[in-house]
Formats: sequence, C-alpha cells, structure tokens
Amino acid sequence: MTMNDTWGYKKFDHNWKSTETLIHNLVDIAAKGGNYLLNVGPTSEGIIPPPSVERLAEMGDWMRVNGEAIYGAKMWKHYREGETIRYTSNGAGTLYAISLEWPGDELNLKLVQPKEGSEIHLLGYEKPLSWSMDAANGLLIQLPKALQEDNNRPCKHAFVFKIETE
Repeated sequence: MTMNDTWGYKKFDHNWKSTETLIHNLVDIAAKGGNYLLNVGPTSEGIIPPPSVERLAEMGDWMRVNGEAIYGAKMWKHYREGETIRYTSNGAGTLYAISLEWPGDELNLKLVQPKEGSEIHLLGYEKPLSWSMDAANGLLIQLPKALQEDNNRPCKHAFVFKIETE
C-alpha cells in the first residue's frame, strides 16, 4: 500500500494517508491473517520524505504498546465484530479485541467468552479492567474514568484489549 496516492516517490503527491488510516489498515489486515506492506518511496536523492518518516515513527509508537496483538497474530474464528472491532489471536488462548475507536465508558463484545476468573487488560495500561458476562448482552468491559481523557490513554489510535479465552 502506498502512503499517499502514487507508487514510489512523486514530488507532486502530497496527499498522505493519516497515521490513523495506516494503523487501521494494519489492524484490519492482521485480523484477516494477512501481511501489511507499505511502499515508502525515497526521493531521487535517496531521502525518505518527512511525512513518511513521521507516520512510520507514529506507527512504531503504536506498535511498542500494541505489537503483541500484531506480531505473529493469527486469525480468530471471527475477524471482526461490527464496524469498529477487529480480532486477532496468539493461537494459545489469548484473544485481542482491537477497537478502532475509543469505546467510551464500556466495551461490549458479543462474540467473546473470556476464561472464568481471568483478567482483561488494555495494552499499555497496568491495571486489569472490570468485566462481566451476560448471556443476553455478552461481554461488558468497564473502562476507568481516568482513561476517558485522551492524554491518559496508552495510545492515540486503535485500542487493544487482551482477553484470555477457554
């Protein structure tokens, strides 16, 4: 995938994809079991354009927090739930629910059955999250009040919930 509208470097092409778009594409492709290849074209002088460098650095920041949901990820039986949730798995009982948007006070997942007595974590946040399971409504994960402010969240784009399953 190109980072702007053309393959390779074109000095006239300044329509750069946002970091959010690039991360959402990465998450979506990983959830489908694919690999994400970004075309980063240097100038004729061999310089990577600053917008590419900025976006790659921001993606690296996101991966430092959430990489375990991407590196070595396997497809789960459902790759998505609705428009904003994607799933990956480590293949050994850990499921990653990746919310492309901040879910607010709670995250409701209908397709997930956590292991009884297990903890659910938001990657990059130290404390386990409170959760409950209801046959009619599915899994309900409570998000702390402190995380409702953008500055307190572990990353800017796509939030990863680590869930131990049966």
